[in-house]
Amino acid sequence: MSVKIGFIGAGGIAGAHVAGLKKMADVELVAFSDVQEERAARLAADTGAKVFTDWLKMLDTEQLDAVYICLPPHVHGAPELACIERKLPFFVEKPISNDLDTATNILGKVRRAKVMTAVGYMNRYRRSLQRGKELLAGAKISSLEGHWLGGTPGAPWWYRKSQSGGQLVEQTTHIVDAIVYLAGRVTEVYAVGAKGTHPNPPEGYDVEDATAVTLKFASGAVGSINSACSLRAGGGVGLDVYSPSVVLSYRDWNMSLKATKSRLETEDVRGEDNIFEIEDRAFVDAIMKKDQSLILCNYGQAFHAHHVTMAANRSLETGMPVQLADFV
Repeated sequence: MSVKIGFIGAGGIAGAHVAGLKKMADVELVAFSDVQEERAARLAADTGAKVFTDWLKMLDTEQLDAVYICLPPHVHGAPELACIERKLPFFVEKPISNDLDTATNILGKVRRAKVMTAVGYMNRYRRSLQRGKELLAGAKISSLEGHWLGGTPGAPWWYRKSQSGGQLVEQTTHIVDAIVYLAGRVTEVYAVGAKGTHPNPPEGYDVEDATAVTLKFASGAVGSINSACSLRAGGGVGLDVYSPSVVLSYRDWNMSLKATKSRLETEDVRGEDNIFEIEDRAFVDAIMKKDQSLILCNYGQAFHAHHVTMAANRSLETGMPVQLADFV
């Protein structure tokens, strides 16, 4: 048996998934759809897959077992709903939307239809995060500090806030999800932003150059996240988790871990380079075995990180803290 997969969206992140899926003997890449036909054709090369510019036509004409939705944040919604209507399992790349209403609507329909889903928060599949969660078992987290600091990605939709939702929603959301995975539910968010510091903003750029977010957790812990997309050098990705029994320090895109248990006892866990392949293998196995539990981040689990980033955007707009229970 092979799992027949179609792609809606054929940009860079789709290519990262295709590279791993092509290695799997039990996967058949059947169809690719993209508004730019040449991008779909490029990913379809050497696979025998059909090429579409209309994703709905692809869903209606191809016999698919699952769909990957790899689209910019502002065009989520209709593809997910079409998959739900057809009871098609789908993998959707983060962020799941650029607003809260779209994601809330999809979540409700996913739950009612009981459709298998996965969301591309790949860090949950890293041994470093899983080991960190093991080390924190029974511990009381005091505080967390996360950051994603760098330059501006080149896609025009990324630096237009009405389309991407901003850096926190589109990029730093990986850190938000890692925080939620390790520390549990966030109850309150407060955010401030900076503008006017970018040395050479591209035309149409209107996202914050930097944001600082504070978090309160149901557990009593507190946290902070700093983001910047206006740097010309330096920066990086990281997360530090502090508890009385262990301190976890994650660094770089692959989230390598240094766990400090005492002045004399540390543990290192390097982040995997092939994390997309690991994540995709779990999704394929879940479909073949009809076992949603093999997926470490389904739509419902991803929703909380999205809710947090949306609350941060609301706080940026109002200048006030946002209680997540009241922000629906």
